[in-house]
Amino acid sequence: MPFRQENFQYQDDVSLALENTISVERLGTYLKRAGFDRERAIKLYLWNSYISQSLHSPLEICEVSIRNSVNQCLVDAFGSQWHNEQRFFDINPETRSRLETSIAQVVDRIEKADHPVTNGRVVAGLSFEFWVGLMAGKYERPLWQTRLHGIFPNLPRGMKRKDLQQRLRRIKDLRNRVAHYEPVFERDLSQDHADIISTISYRCEHTADWVNHHSRFHLALRAKP
Repeated sequence: MPFRQENFQYQDDVSLALENTISVERLGTYLKRAGFDRERAIKLYLWNSYISQSLHSPLEICEVSIRNSVNQCLVDAFGSQWHNEQRFFDINPETRSRLETSIAQVVDRIEKADHPVTNGRVVAGLSFEFWVGLMAGKYERPLWQTRLHGIFPNLPRGMKRKDLQQRLRRIKDLRNRVAHYEPVFERDLSQDHADIISTISYRCEHTADWVNHHSRFHLALRAKP
């Protein structure tokens, strides 16, 4: 069903009530963009929510694809129980403590839920920040120097690990803003969506086509007030 706002009546008392519910502070970004017209600001706020919803599914598949890809790299390097391998934690002394803490927290949650600690559960429990962090330059030699194009077989010619990491950082920032209901309307959303789809394609072009086919992003974009 198309997204429509024009049928809702924004009487002054309704607009004021919505502003009080959402909060003046939270609505402030939208008020500035709308020239301090409360009704226009609320419509922009609602559209921001709608466009964020349309990005949720592509972002989900992108995140799952990246974490599975990086996990494959770790399995290739250290085995399926890499989260128990000291060799993994030793890949960079500066980050050893952070890696150990992140994984220990996930393992603790799994054990408290009385589940076996499997590779799949560990992978699912770690944050997107963890996976994107493992694309950093400090891991170039131990992880990516000989594995990048095997893990991402459709990576464009000339694209290097650092380029992919920069892309993933932008996607992570968008993902976090969407997850926390923050404004995204001032971003180049068309480029964001294209970046998400192409990043998925680096791992699997069929999956990227599937996500793009079912994405409602362009429909949402056209509904901008």
